[in-house]
Amino acid sequence: MVNQVILLAGGKGTRMRELTETIPKPMVEVNGKPMLEHIISKARDHGCQEFVIAVHHLGDVIKDYFGDGSKFGVSINYISEQSPLGTAGALSLLKPIPAEPFLVTNGDVITEINYSELVDFHNRNKSLLTIAVRKYEWQQPFGVVHTEGSRVVIYLNFNCQIILIIK
Repeated sequence: MVNQVILLAGGKGTRMRELTETIPKPMVEVNGKPMLEHIISKARDHGCQEFVIAVHHLGDVIKDYFGDGSKFGVSINYISEQSPLGTAGALSLLKPIPAEPFLVTNGDVITEINYSELVDFHNRNKSLLTIAVRKYEWQQPFGVVHTEGSRVVIYLNFNCQIILIIK
């Protein structure tokens, strides 16, 4: 499996402002649980045990809910952004950078991706970086990924929803 899962949960959730005035977007409930809990549970079920949650906007709400992770059967540490660093900017705060592959995902995206299969794909291809994206034909103001088969040709912008495995 992977060494750690880094969850990016520091955004302000401005498009959901009514809800995110008092709770961070990853703590918005879906089927009775915060989105972030769904993500942690799924990753745990795929063998992930160590998590780092990058927080900023209302980060104490996340820290108070999850604590050290023991009540969820995992270990959780936190990175606190003093000011917003943008999507994936919190990765610059990882000290030390893990020597083994680690997974990075948004804290507000519930997906059906099989993390175990994604990591197996990453390892089989001896990749330095694996990005899981969904093919979607629509012009949007976010990042663009160009592919040739399973290879990423150009990745233009980190301002999008991402799942990364970095080695």
